Amino acid sequence: MSATVGVLGTVLLVTAWEAIGPDRPVFAVVVGMLSFGLVPFVGDAVAPHLPRWLVDAQPRERRLHRILLVPQVISLLDAVGWNTFIGRRRGSGSTREGLRAIERSTRGNIAAHGVGAGVHLVVGIACAVGGSADVALLVLALGAVMHVWPVLIQRAVRLRLMPLLARL
Repeated sequence: MSATVGVLGTVLLVTAWEAIGPDRPVFAVVVGMLSFGLVPFVGDAVAPHLPRWLVDAQPRERRLHRILLVPQVISLLDAVGWNTFIGRRRGSGSTREGLRAIERSTRGNIAAHGVGAGVHLVVGIACAVGGSADVALLVLALGAVMHVWPVLIQRAVRLRLMPLLARL
C-alpha cells in the first residue's frame, strides 16, 4: 500500500510541477495538500523501520519544545477539540493496552509526518535550484507547520508516555 501511495504522490507532484509550475505560490499549497493527504498512509509501514533513537524523545528536548511553543500549540489543539477527537480514535491511555496503542500511534505519526517533512524538503530544494526561491521558502514554511510541529508534538507526548510504559 505504501509503495502505491508513494508512486501516486510522486506522479501527482510531477503533474503539479508541470501543470502549475514551481514558480507560482499555489504550487506550495498543492504540495502541502498532497503531503498532508497522502503521507498518513505510509506512517504505519515506515514506523517499524525507524530506529529507537529517532523516535524516543530525550528529556533535554523539553527546552526546545518550550522555545518552539509546542506546549502552546498542544493547548490550542485542546481548545479546538482536536486532541479529544484523536484520543477517541486511538483509545484510552488508562489501561496497559491503551498506553501501548498511544505508543504505536505516536510512532506512526512521527513516521508519517517525517515523510511529509522530507517531501517538503526535497520539493523546496528543487524549487530553489529551479530558481523559485520565494516558492521554495513557502514550501519549507508549510512543511514546518504541517509536519515538523506535529513531529515535535508527538515527541512531547512520548516524553510523558515513556515513564508510564517503563512501569508496565
